[in-house]
Amino acid sequence: MHKIITSSIFYFMILMLVSSCSETKKDPKEFLPSAKGDLGEVVIVMDKNYWQGPVMEKLKGIFEQEVMSLPQPEPLMQISM
Repeated sequence: MHKIITSSIFYFMILMLVSSCSETKKDPKEFLPSAKGDLGEVVIVMDKNYWQGPVMEKLKGIFEQEVMSLPQPEPLMQISM
């Protein structure tokens, strides 16, 4: 009786292993939405009262820093308003 139970469990495990494997591979990009906008573009959404204030100046100071490794001056990111 013990041998029958052991062999049944063994065959069940083999069956589970074979049936769980699938030939099709899932593409991880399949679940991501497509990108919108340009490379290096940051869209900032905020209330109009903050556009001409210190908050916007601070954000511009952070995102529009020049990239030091390029031969010409170019900002790190572009801000879309």
